[in-house]
Amino acid sequence: MVCRLFVSEVRELGLQVLALPTDRNPGHCEIRGTTARPYTGGMASKLAKKTRILTHQEVEGSKSGDRIP
Repeated sequence: MVCRLFVSEVRELGLQVLALPTDRNPGHCEIRGTTARPYTGGMASKLAKKTRILTHQEVEGSKSGDRIP
C-alpha cells in the first residue's frame, strides 16, 4: 500500500522524517522518534489517523513530486 502523510503532520507529533532513498524506491523515508520524543505504539496510532491510503489509480497516475490531496 502507498499512503499519503505530510511531513509537517509527522513533525507536529515531535517525530522526525529521514529521507532514505533506495534503488527500488527513490522516495523512501523513515519516521523515527527523537531523544526527546521516542516513537511508541501510541504514536503509531496518532500517525495512522493522519494517513490516507491512496487508490491504485492515484498511485499509477502520479509522478514524482506530485501533490496528492
